[in-house]
Amino acid sequence: MFTIEHINDLPARLGSARTLPEYVQALKALGVERYESYLADGHSEYFGQGGHRVDSPPVHEVLPVAESTSRA
Repeated sequence: MFTIEHINDLPARLGSARTLPEYVQALKALGVERYESYLADGHSEYFGQGGHRVDSPPVHEVLPVAESTSRA
């Protein structure tokens, strides 16, 4: 089973965004089947087999989002 520490170690080993394909492959090698990242607070949720789930902590305060839009 993967942990948030395993996931957090990957950028230190793989470097910048130019290595995105290697990062995704490394996540798969850990057993991550899918992940979701949220703009609202910057946290991510990682999912593996058998319902295994690991959440990262928020990286910033919650960004306010308007409940309605205005073209103006």
